[in-house]
Amino acid sequence: MIERNQPLSCFLRNDDVASDEPKLRQLLALCAKNETPISLAIIPERLTSEAVRLLTNSCGLIELHQHGWRHTNHETIGKKCEFGASRDYETQYADLAAGQARMNEAFGTSWFPAFTPPWNRCTATTAQALI
Repeated sequence: MIERNQPLSCFLRNDDVASDEPKLRQLLALCAKNETPISLAIIPERLTSEAVRLLTNSCGLIELHQHGWRHTNHETIGKKCEFGASRDYETQYADLAAGQARMNEAFGTSWFPAFTPPWNRCTATTAQALI
């Protein structure tokens, strides 16, 4: 094991957050106990009121951001992708806007307006829709 003279700085990211689950509570408690920041990627369309309550009442080490809209695969071939080649600009834009509206409704100004695509994949069209 490597010996360190200084604390190690890190943060965690947890994807696919939508409901108040025991494992999420465990993770949040662990982060709070160790004063470790965590970024939670929220699936807006699946977000429950219980999860909103949990996250708005949690410690200040939590950063929330948008993780797609429904986290649904729309590709018929190839790798899974919610914001992939089979979806045009207007459709992607509508889903991005719906997700942003849901995040605003749930968290007001307390979420960070960043986007992480489900399965960590999207297209240049998605990038244009985000601008």
